[in-house]
Amino acid sequence: MKFYKRTRNSYWCHSKVFSWMLPDAQPFTYDMLKEQIATGIDRTPKLERVIDKFQDIVMSPLDLIYSIKIHIKNSKGSTHVLSGGLEKGQWYDLTYRIPVCLFTELEKFIEQEKGLQVHQWEMNLRYSEEYGIDSNNPKYGKLTEQAIAAIEQNEIYLWWKANKDKADGCCSEEYEKEEQEMLIRLVKIYRSLWT
Repeated sequence: MKFYKRTRNSYWCHSKVFSWMLPDAQPFTYDMLKEQIATGIDRTPKLERVIDKFQDIVMSPLDLIYSIKIHIKNSKGSTHVLSGGLEKGQWYDLTYRIPVCLFTELEKFIEQEKGLQVHQWEMNLRYSEEYGIDSNNPKYGKLTEQAIAAIEQNEIYLWWKANKDKADGCCSEEYEKEEQEMLIRLVKIYRSLWT
């Protein structure tokens, strides 16, 4: 069984409780993360890392329960099967299964895994002080990479919602071209499909 550390809604090192211990702490920005990845040097203050480790230790019983729950869910169900809502016992050609399954997975991802509210929020993310970018920076006020990816996800999602009935049965040449274009667009952004 794999141990999963639940995503933390907030880290204790950024809370008011511990702020007195880190009076000069600056918010971690996207640019700092990019620099850290590029250089391999972790510039996070040691005390901040200690507080985060302490939080991990305190939260580990809940993480263990979460890990057991995920393990049971994944072992009993068909979590990683691309069903596409296809009827069991029926045969479907691969040329039909590929688009239907992939677009249906995108639909489930946006509606269930990520959630429509988070999806809407993502599409409106703009560079600001929160990202360590001040108003003099040319990026300021522009959409983030995450927002641009979410907008592209949304366009493909809306196209599928409007056209999924056409995938059933015989298709026009025009629909097949559209479908192929949307599949290519989906493949180009698949790395942005995470929660």
